[in-house]
Amino acid sequence: MSDSMWFVRAGGGSEWLQKFLDSSLVGVGFHQVAPLADATERDEFTERVSAAHPDAKKGAVSAWAGQLFRFFHEMHPGDQVATFDGEARRYLVGRMTSDARERPGELPMRVRDVTWEGHVGADELSQKTRNRLGSISTLFKVADEAQEELRAKARPLAEPLPDHSTWVATPAEASSMASMAFEAVSSYLEDHWPRRPDLPPRDEVERQRSEFLAEFGPERLAAMSSDELLYALPSNLENDQPLDYWLEFKRDERFDTKLFGSLAGGSAGKFGTWQSKKTGRWRISETMSNIRDATIDQARAIVESRRDEALNAFECVRTTLSEDIEAIDPIVFHEAVEGAAPTWATRAWLHKYLSLTCPERVAWSATLPHLRSHLCRLGMPVPEELPTYALDILLIRYWSSVPALAEVPTDYVWRLSRGHGPRGHWAIRADEAARAAMIQGGFVGLDHAVGDLSDGLEFGKKSERRRWVETAFADAGLAPPPRDFRDATEFLGGFREDSIVALCGGPKHVYAVGRAAGPYRYVEEGPARHRKAVEWFHTTDFELPERATKGARALGRLKVTQPATAAVEASVVAAGQLPWPEFGEQRVLPPPPVHVPPKPPQPGGVEDPGKVLRPSAPPLEAPLGRMREALKRKGQIILYGPPGTGKTYYGTRLARELVARENFDVGYASLTETQRRAIRGTDAEVGRVSFCTFHPMYGYEDFIEGYRPDDDGRFTLKPGIFRQITEAALAHPGERFVLIIDEINRGNIPKIFGELITLIERDKRGSLSVRLPLSGKPFTVPENLWLIGTMNTADRSIALLDTALRRRFAFHELMPDPALLEGQIGDLQLATWLRALNRRIVEHLGRDGRNLQIGHAYFMEKGGGTIESAGRLQQVVRDDVWPLIQEYCYEDAATVGAILSREGKGIYDQQHQELRAELFEPENETEFLDALSLLIEQEDAAEGDSGSGDIDEGDDEDDAGDEGATE
Repeated sequence: MSDSMWFVRAGGGSEWLQKFLDSSLVGVGFHQVAPLADATERDEFTERVSAAHPDAKKGAVSAWAGQLFRFFHEMHPGDQVATFDGEARRYLVGRMTSDARERPGELPMRVRDVTWEGHVGADELSQKTRNRLGSISTLFKVADEAQEELRAKARPLAEPLPDHSTWVATPAEASSMASMAFEAVSSYLEDHWPRRPDLPPRDEVERQRSEFLAEFGPERLAAMSSDELLYALPSNLENDQPLDYWLEFKRDERFDTKLFGSLAGGSAGKFGTWQSKKTGRWRISETMSNIRDATIDQARAIVESRRDEALNAFECVRTTLSEDIEAIDPIVFHEAVEGAAPTWATRAWLHKYLSLTCPERVAWSATLPHLRSHLCRLGMPVPEELPTYALDILLIRYWSSVPALAEVPTDYVWRLSRGHGPRGHWAIRADEAARAAMIQGGFVGLDHAVGDLSDGLEFGKKSERRRWVETAFADAGLAPPPRDFRDATEFLGGFREDSIVALCGGPKHVYAVGRAAGPYRYVEEGPARHRKAVEWFHTTDFELPERATKGARALGRLKVTQPATAAVEASVVAAGQLPWPEFGEQRVLPPPPVHVPPKPPQPGGVEDPGKVLRPSAPPLEAPLGRMREALKRKGQIILYGPPGTGKTYYGTRLARELVARENFDVGYASLTETQRRAIRGTDAEVGRVSFCTFHPMYGYEDFIEGYRPDDDGRFTLKPGIFRQITEAALAHPGERFVLIIDEINRGNIPKIFGELITLIERDKRGSLSVRLPLSGKPFTVPENLWLIGTMNTADRSIALLDTALRRRFAFHELMPDPALLEGQIGDLQLATWLRALNRRIVEHLGRDGRNLQIGHAYFMEKGGGTIESAGRLQQVVRDDVWPLIQEYCYEDAATVGAILSREGKGIYDQQHQELRAELFEPENETEFLDALSLLIEQEDAAEGDSGSGDIDEGDDEDDAGDEGATE
């Protein structure tokens, strides 16, 4: 007999599987494909599949033809066969006894006879076998090891199987942790549903969905004429609440679109067509970068296409409602939706429309990162190749399998994934002694022989940090393997706070899992001296289904699509960690040992007057919290970045918040006027926060002390701002003082600081003094004085700063953040346009382009909101953006044109090498916005059009090929 074994998935739900058993056969469908009994070559199969599915993608046609060819010509009588019984959660094993034959008009159409011999419970199989059998293909050859296990463990059909009531069928299960996570979720919902977790009232969700269906349900759309569609779907002048408005913006008592997922971001181009509110002309968007005027007939054709494909996709999804969710092949489901809506299937609006009309099969998130995260954070593996609608099936399948939710409407239960957004995952490997110290001490770390690497945090790009780390190793006389450089670089600035960290004792064995809870720090003694604080969720060891770290590396980054990541996340859930009230009470894994951090030493038995942090002060939000940690470490920080990124804003806000919290135990907004006056200072008293700006003429006499003329015309020695605030800080040792130095890079640092550059070092503060050359007074810098500098990288790179300054200051990079720009002006999404402009700057200005981007602050009003009018945007582009671009591209008209125009069109006149002045006239606002839109390409709008963004644990373009990712 043959040793080959084939897996054949039963389509058509439980009905097909029952036919498999009752009629002793296996079969495949593809009923639209012409008879294949006379076909002998693979190409013939491909031709007939393609003829039956002319709109299918080439890859799908090839895959389907391959499955049919194998069924007819590679499977043979005597081969074994296996299939999956979702209802009983078991695998069936049998042996084929005939060649393939066709049965026109019957389901399944193409069959082989089988003698079913045995079955095995799914959770009796090893994880590796379950992963291999988790393929979503209809037919495939079973791997040798999986074949052997199935044969060895299969019982005769007459023997009963153990109860599998807590097991969840998935394409591939990550580990035994997944079942424990499911146990915790099921137990919690059994106790708390429907009181918790807190969700909007079920009847209110259904009422609002009914309101939507009454306006735009499939029957309503099908009955609309072309003219009715034109004013019922897209944004237009006659109807202020069309379908697209409901999907993206409507928030009132009748319908709150946020309850059903967000479509925020991007531009009106994501809907294909709309009517301009400025000109009344119809606009169409074939791609995000090709927006143009259109005739009403062209607009009508687009809305007809949208309606037709939406109805086709709805009908395609609706036909699956009679099937058991377990029996639906996710990939086949996705491909069917794509086939029904080839133009619009990947657009978020159609996904949301299907979620509203068929919530039993389509969930609310239209983005792969979030759908993947929803599953992974429940402990479910997410194969990378699974597309959007396939992931919908897996998410709904999971929630449908929870016993407590058996009678709950499907469109309500998948809302339980609220708050399961993307986050980073890392694995770190250590020996037994180091693991014990990390678990007991609440940290993870690396044990490289090189000293403190804190200064490397000043570099924003990973490539720059990597070079700095290599230099630090070389300066220490060390020549480690390249993997140590990579590990140190990743550990220094790669995985961030709130990332999930798995502590491993080998490439696959996990001993503890927790959350990164602090920045990098270096300790002089003990194991793993390069450390980051961790809040441990559990210290139960378990095996991963794959390696978590690559080769001999101690640190590995995990992708959300890896089975190892799902296993780690499952252990987090099993440890009682889900964002639901009282979920911790359902903890399955034992809690970690209690960690009590040691109290810091107090010199002389009394509190160090330089450390004025009060534990009762309210916490700082990110990124201010990270800036404060850098200040605690170095005593001074420089906030650097391109123009308009809020450096002065953040510096001033940070100073005020630190002083308010540390001196008064409240946030700055809660201070009394007397307290605020103490921070600002008066003519008679130096404020706790002082401000100065460096410039080329600024000198030592302005900063420290110097002779200045008085009212009598005589020169008198006067203290500078730094000496004044230093003396005030020395006089009030229990209070925090901060000096803000704006544009610090524009001054001559050695000339301004003079000999005092040494005194600001963290270990010299309060312990070293010098005698000032003019006054002859001793001078020292106290610990309760911090310095905050700001630096515009368009003027100067941090690499060009004075070496002494770079060594003494921490650095924090602030980059443009288009996400802060809300709404749109006319048809232009401002955030998307700024993203496009900066992409072009980086692309065309080479190595300096990253530091020459345009910041979001230029497009915000003084009160903090985004500018709202086209006229105001014209002013900003003409008076702020244009001068910067001219400076960046001095005497290089070709580069200016490449940045501000596209194929000769845009706001820049390449022939005359100047802005197109007519576009900045008030009557030409629409043409101006159109010219700006030409810069937008698909990648610029992708983040906004998806409705939510992804989280990237890497810091720059170097991450894509780094070996830290075990991909």
